[in-house]
Amino acid sequence: MTLSRRTGLSCALLGRRRTSGPSQVRTRPTRYLSSSAPPPPGSWSSHLSRLPHQDLYRLSVTDPDRFWASAAADRLRWIEPFQRVQDCDLDRGRIRWFLGGKLNVSVNCLDIHVDAHPDRVALIWERDEPGTEVKVSYRYKHLICCSTAHI
Repeated sequence: MTLSRRTGLSCALLGRRRTSGPSQVRTRPTRYLSSSAPPPPGSWSSHLSRLPHQDLYRLSVTDPDRFWASAAADRLRWIEPFQRVQDCDLDRGRIRWFLGGKLNVSVNCLDIHVDAHPDRVALIWERDEPGTEVKVSYRYKHLICCSTAHI
């Protein structure tokens, strides 16, 4: 029995429509930094990721722009670069992050995981009946998203 027949989850989204397959447009991962001179791309994974938690915390408090610019540059795929990390004034209620930057949420939440580990569990659907959960892989979730986009 296929996942879609067991769950009803994809049937609700897709009905019984069949597609010839998802069309995939892949772009090269691009990473950008803010103008506040944070470390170069790759620094999060090569340098900051090796720091102990306490040092990361200290950096996030003492130099939050450098910390978040480095994390965003290395962990997210950007369509357009951000020019400034943040513009926050809590007294005025203004909170803005990564000014000038543009992201595609689907790419950052789904596509990079499909590329890296397509069969890893992306979603666990807990049904009302105990012991009847359904585990959905990134590959299947990507198929559903692509099929839904073609409706």
